[in-house]
Amino acid sequence: MLSGDFGVGFTTWFLNQTLGFVKYSDTLWVVNTLSPGACRAASSARRGPRKSPDYIAEDSQGNLSVLECKGGQCSRKALLDSMEAGVPQKTNVQALGGTQLQHSLVAGLFIPQFDDPDSAVIVIGDPERDEFRDRLSHFSREEIGRSVSQVAHAKELAMLELPNTANTLVRALGSEETITSAIGRDLSRERAPNRQIATDGLRVEREYRWSESAKVAENLVISGVRFEGSLPFGDVERLKTIIAPADYGEQKRSESLGKNWIVEQSETSVALQSPFGPRFKVILLEE
Repeated sequence: MLSGDFGVGFTTWFLNQTLGFVKYSDTLWVVNTLSPGACRAASSARRGPRKSPDYIAEDSQGNLSVLECKGGQCSRKALLDSMEAGVPQKTNVQALGGTQLQHSLVAGLFIPQFDDPDSAVIVIGDPERDEFRDRLSHFSREEIGRSVSQVAHAKELAMLELPNTANTLVRALGSEETITSAIGRDLSRERAPNRQIATDGLRVEREYRWSESAKVAENLVISGVRFEGSLPFGDVERLKTIIAPADYGEQKRSESLGKNWIVEQSETSVALQSPFGPRFKVILLEE
């Protein structure tokens, strides 16, 4: 549902601005990159109280938090009921190391429909239950932070049309064993028309045109959007030489600590630089 997408998008942005969360990594993929059997989610159910929490988040100082996101457009009460149901989902991370969680949150966004008297609201809950903070064993904060970085950076590599490298980084089933072989497959792919290797690195550009123009501001009519992404040349070369996914994840985590996203925006574009190095830009195409 669109309300669910907005619920994730707005709450993760809000928590970036207020608590400094920099990386958001899907819980089950974080678990998947750690040693098999040593760290598990209580359930991989898609819905209900046995569902795994959405994300393990990390701030720029390396502190870890668990986050479950909700969204709704029926009523504020319905959102609060949904958030209450999300509380037990946070307990489904059974082992995150002898590591203390900085926060264990349930966050929700209510978007009113046009005839609803209630106003929009973001609600953040941090229930004080010892079980959220005590179920930690097996792994250190550094190991989990490395895994979080692997998953977060893998999402960026997927956006840059490096799917094999992204899959290897998160240890996806059937992926390549080494980073070098994965990046080799990606760079040799013939069907990558939106991607090119330039002197300053790898570049991706995709353009989306709409069937009808849209007025988004008083003096701005747009007919589509353009997405641009780039990976520095040094990172492309490093991917060619690193074998173990964990080694690359550790390097990227070390480089990213203390950094935040860099944002530059104008009336018609927004540019982002990740703490890992890649750059992304979305441009509104004026009519």
